[in-house]
Amino acid sequence: MNRLLLLIFTLIITSSVGAQDLYSEEDFPEKKKYQEVAGDVYDEKMLPVTPDAYPAYPKGKDGIKKHIIKNYKYPDKAKSQKIKGKVVVQFYVGKDGYVKDIIVARKVHPLLDEEAVRIIKLMERWRPGHKDGKTIDVKYFQMISFGS
Repeated sequence: MNRLLLLIFTLIITSSVGAQDLYSEEDFPEKKKYQEVAGDVYDEKMLPVTPDAYPAYPKGKDGIKKHIIKNYKYPDKAKSQKIKGKVVVQFYVGKDGYVKDIIVARKVHPLLDEEAVRIIKLMERWRPGHKDGKTIDVKYFQMISFGS
């Protein structure tokens, strides 16, 4: 009987664990000071949704700026050809906190577009956003300027 109660209790506990519990605090150490960064969220009918919590990046928007500056490499060929402009990259922060589905929303030149995508791919893992107790994908746009 005790064994049966333990099994039932275990099943209740494990089935009540929501998506927000998939990640422990060790996955997102407090020392990195994650801060929410607003993004775009839509439901299945493509209507805007306000999440309960937006994804958070280490040190928020300032952390994103520092990441771009740290990883920024103006391609030599683009520099020598005086190619410049502002590339806009669209990406999602997935339910697992990783950046995915990166595309160039506003292209400038293949050399600059590729570099902007490379920078975004190098982003650290985010703490995912939540809506109604579940993790959600959130869309972002990031502009990266080259030579302007």
